[in-house]
Amino acid sequence: MEGSPDTQLAGRRGAFPALVVAEFVSITGSEISALAVPWFVLVTTGSPARTGLALAAEFVGMLVFGVPAGEVVARLGARRTMLLADAVRGCLIAAIPILHSANALSFPALLSILLAVGAVFPAHSSAGQLVLATVVGQDQIRLTRANGIMGSLNEAGSLMGPALGGVLIALTSAPAVLLIDAATYAVAFAMTMAVVRPGRVAAVEGEAPDSGRLLAGFRFLVSDRWLPSISIGVAVMEVTWTGMMAALPVLAFRAFDRNVYLAGWFIGAFGGGSMIGGLLSAKVVRRFGIGRVAVGAYAVEAAAMWVLVTSPPPGGVIAAVAVDGLCMGIFMPALFAEMTVRTPAALRGKTLAAANVAFSVGGPLGFIGVGFLLQHVTGTAPAFLAIASVATIAAVVFAAAPQASVQRRATTLLEDQ
Repeated sequence: MEGSPDTQLAGRRGAFPALVVAEFVSITGSEISALAVPWFVLVTTGSPARTGLALAAEFVGMLVFGVPAGEVVARLGARRTMLLADAVRGCLIAAIPILHSANALSFPALLSILLAVGAVFPAHSSAGQLVLATVVGQDQIRLTRANGIMGSLNEAGSLMGPALGGVLIALTSAPAVLLIDAATYAVAFAMTMAVVRPGRVAAVEGEAPDSGRLLAGFRFLVSDRWLPSISIGVAVMEVTWTGMMAALPVLAFRAFDRNVYLAGWFIGAFGGGSMIGGLLSAKVVRRFGIGRVAVGAYAVEAAAMWVLVTSPPPGGVIAAVAVDGLCMGIFMPALFAEMTVRTPAALRGKTLAAANVAFSVGGPLGFIGVGFLLQHVTGTAPAFLAIASVATIAAVVFAAAPQASVQRRATTLLEDQ
């Protein structure tokens, strides 16, 4: 069976391109929802605070269920986890417009659905990283390049999704657009089913004495010299990203006459920058090293957030958000590649799940804090001031982190345990 300890994934020929396409389709749909959900709440309630709560619900789900996600991947197997996650998320997203059309969608029900969508994400993300490492191999540069390619094409979806969402919402409605997102999960499910299949190889689970424990991923994460500092920095910067995603639709709604097209471009600019950054990631990291890239990327990202404090015209907003995405696109593929090669095979699923929790722990604070702040101020400059201040703190954390070097220390770690 796929979930048994001596089972691992194998890919059919062309598995990597197919995985990229499946993720691209799914991300495009999700990014359409990234605009459709907050716009739906803003239009129906007129409340930035409720919009922030709706956006935060997914992150809360990620945090609450992030640790058990590693256990799910270990027990079900990466392929089965990915398939289950796509099926569940598609059904949940489809439930929003269906319930709305039946006048049965209360705000608490919407929050519950979005929380469940977020709960599925950590397991899918961890499983996807394991599938990728199986398909392309575990060499750091090759894995960074593959992460960068997949990330950049996914971010192309992040660019297209909100922009397309703005057009579709204007032509139809936000609830109707959510059905498109639900359909993209069905496409991703079908492609994963077709190109990723179980294959029997030598067992890896159980080689580490700690691999069967629920918190094994966190134990490895904190045992590393570099990863704890970086995890804190990413968690703090996540507050700025979620705060920015909460503020941008309100900016378009208030300052630009409820222009949903601009809202789509504001959010999509992050994906455009990330797409370019993902393509550059392997080359930049090979030249400068991941430690220097982390410091530089987050310093530039903080500077971009200060531009938004000045209430720039639409072009300036798009440029600042794109620079933010560029920095994230350069660093994050390299970070996940670094984490994969640093972690013993038996602990990877749980460590990646733990990392997703650690990185996302500050996310709800950005959504909720900015949402409630915007509820009580007339403009958006105070919100962007708070966002830029937190981004500066994150940049300082990265600058203070010890420099990284790849440590293939699986044997030593396992002996110590």
